[in-house]
Amino acid sequence: MILRFDGSRKRRVYETPMGEGWIQEWPTGRCRAWWEGPGGEREDLGDFPSLEEAYEALEAAFARRVAEAGLEEENLEPPF
Repeated sequence: MILRFDGSRKRRVYETPMGEGWIQEWPTGRCRAWWEGPGGEREDLGDFPSLEEAYEALEAAFARRVAEAGLEEENLEPPF
């Protein structure tokens, strides 16, 4: 977790060969989630009213990337 000057906390939730999932949470509870690919590309997943909804968005993005790569999610080690 990284504390920032604006009072927000930035945390890496997923760390995989397919990229990293990040969430930034402000003291108000509002969150922003994004996925950074291994080549530096960034997919913004949006702003969310709660941490739980941001985690759900990252989970869906991870599942989508697993499906695109043709992997079986059951055979993967937890990426977090």
